[in-house]
Amino acid sequence: YVKLNRYDAIRSEFLLDNYMTPQTCNTTCTDDSREDDDTYSQARVTTVPTHTSTGNVTCPNDDDFYKVRLFDGDVLTIALTFTQSNSTQDLDLHLYKGFTDLWPCSPTNPSSCTSAHGQGAVSNEHAVHTQTTGCAAGCDYYVVVRGYDGSQNNYGITIKVE
Repeated sequence: YVKLNRYDAIRSEFLLDNYMTPQTCNTTCTDDSREDDDTYSQARVTTVPTHTSTGNVTCPNDDDFYKVRLFDGDVLTIALTFTQSNSTQDLDLHLYKGFTDLWPCSPTNPSSCTSAHGQGAVSNEHAVHTQTTGCAAGCDYYVVVRGYDGSQNNYGITIKVE
């Protein structure tokens, strides 16, 4: 319902627009207790050299962000563990530097997905990134766990910097 009230007794014209965006209402997924971790500013800070977290959940269209600081010569290894028995449980890894997705993968362009970046279509994902140059003083990267095409699942993650 929409109700419009006048500010005073003066008659005036107005224009009312209505924009509707289709959304899914999935009530079967309950996020983990570590929310909110859905954006860069809410990213979970990782520990070095190894960060391990279990009991995580990613719900449809609800990414989980992990902040990692890398320096020149660092090797970042990510292991994502989960059980996938159907396509609605497919989780993928993304790596962002700033606002740039270095490992893009989307249902609208599935050819951009690669198992080398932790974007396969089976249980468990593994990916490695070597920071060569440009981060002598350190650069912030974001490891993102994303459900492929709105998938949801429980997972564990290990992020290692060597």
